[in-house]
Amino acid sequence: EVIVVNQRDDLLAIGKLMIPVPYVGSFQTGIAVKIRKGILNSKL
Repeated sequence: EVIVVNQRDDLLAIGKLMIPVPYVGSFQTGIAVKIRKGILNSKL
């Protein structure tokens, strides 16, 4: 299990993800929201 957060500690993703560290800081809010909604939808 991997929890990905950005520099403001906003949750970006939870799960088994392989994301290179340099790319984590480049996530955009829209992408983060889509990932978050996708994770929530998949758990419900």
